[in-house]
Amino acid sequence: MDKTFYTIWSFLLICSFLLITTSFSHAQQTIPNAGFETWEDLFLYEQFPPYNTTNVLALALTGAPNVTSATGCDGTGTAMRLETIVQGTDTLPGLATTSSLFGFGFEPSLPFSGEPDSVAMCLRWNMMPGDTAGVIVTFFTGGLPASNPIFLGLGGQQETWNRLAFGTGLFLSTPDSISVLFSTSITVAQSGSWMEVDDIEFIGSNSDTIPNQDFEQVNDVDFDEPEGWFTNNFFTALFGANPSVSRSMDSFSGNFAIQIETTEIEDIEDTVGFAVLAVQDSFLDEPAFGIPYTEASSPSQLSGYYKYTPVSTDTALVYALFTKWNTTTNQPDTVEEAILPLTAAGSYTEFTLPLAPTDVPDTFFIALASSNFSDDLTETLGEDVFPGSVLLVDDLTFDGAATSIDRDQWALERNLQVFPNPASDFVRVEWDVQPSESFRLRLINLVGQEVVASQSIQSAGNQTLSHQWPVEQLPGGTYYLVMTLEDGTPVALEKVIIR
Repeated sequence: MDKTFYTIWSFLLICSFLLITTSFSHAQQTIPNAGFETWEDLFLYEQFPPYNTTNVLALALTGAPNVTSATGCDGTGTAMRLETIVQGTDTLPGLATTSSLFGFGFEPSLPFSGEPDSVAMCLRWNMMPGDTAGVIVTFFTGGLPASNPIFLGLGGQQETWNRLAFGTGLFLSTPDSISVLFSTSITVAQSGSWMEVDDIEFIGSNSDTIPNQDFEQVNDVDFDEPEGWFTNNFFTALFGANPSVSRSMDSFSGNFAIQIETTEIEDIEDTVGFAVLAVQDSFLDEPAFGIPYTEASSPSQLSGYYKYTPVSTDTALVYALFTKWNTTTNQPDTVEEAILPLTAAGSYTEFTLPLAPTDVPDTFFIALASSNFSDDLTETLGEDVFPGSVLLVDDLTFDGAATSIDRDQWALERNLQVFPNPASDFVRVEWDVQPSESFRLRLINLVGQEVVASQSIQSAGNQTLSHQWPVEQLPGGTYYLVMTLEDGTPVALEKVIIR
């Protein structure tokens, strides 16, 4: 398996990076993996049940685990290797414990019975000067120590396998549980200190065993990722939560769709569930958000198909950003930014996100989220995020070719008025026109569905045109007024609130 390491940024942090881009080479325009047919298996680290290790912390610190598998002490099979690592001023010992990671071996964790005379295991190690590795075994009865903790310190070098045994001492009571801890640095942590352990044995006439004493059970912690997309699966995998992004055979077309589920990570009291387009060379590199846009004209809409099962009042999100590099400021200018909340849909439903870039972009970005993670993107989005909301998306496409028009400038020059807004009975649109112009007006809801449309509206000269729709039969909520020229060129996009 190709063991590729991956990283994560939160959805809000992603949005804050969107305007930091670099130059892109030009290629034929595509949305990478728009049908979500291609996935890759991404490896994080190895797990040795029932041990908790420092691999999560090591990945966050350096991008690589520090508790890994090694060849067993008999030349076959598997042993567990631990190593102290350093990143800048931070030092992290390799640590594995059957207790909680920060319990330091002094809390009961595994059932155990009997009173063994000694504990034996295969060990080898190489400690940097001043450093000492340690093995701590503690027996418990009713949650209290049944004997003094057994401590074995390892200093210097012993790079060939050596089977060591040490006595358990006097038991105060018969044990009912045990805790085992290994650490590469008990004293002064030094980068490069390492130890390997294999084949633990409890010796005595009435001795018990613990799970995975020979370290042959090694589980890969990995996850699926849609190729060309960047998700929070790394984050959920690190903290032992189920992946929030997965491939689903419940597709609109082809074999797969992307499924995004809002997932709660209890350890950090946070919720996640998103997928974004990103370019990333290797683990811990900052993603270069955005994909080159190389068409000669701008898209008029982003469309696709979705199913959504929200919890409570949750809403999913489709977000698109288009930028163009400004050679004067050496920064990208935003030429379009649009967001579309998605409401409940039990079967695949087409959505349309209207687009009207003010200039032909050179870069685009798309994000999908199973909940409303960013409450400040529009005034009308909900404030709550609910774990368990599930979004499926398939077959993303850019449609149409919009002529680049600055719609804010156009609305100002044409004195565009949309009133009353909010509205309850009717919505009226007024704007100035020039001779021989033709327009079409559409009112769409938050899933891009057209709820009312006008016939072609033509001008007879320089005049003010108007059009009025009754809206008292429409459900209350947020809508968008889309105004296009007869050839489909969008010239105005206005938010309308209906109460």
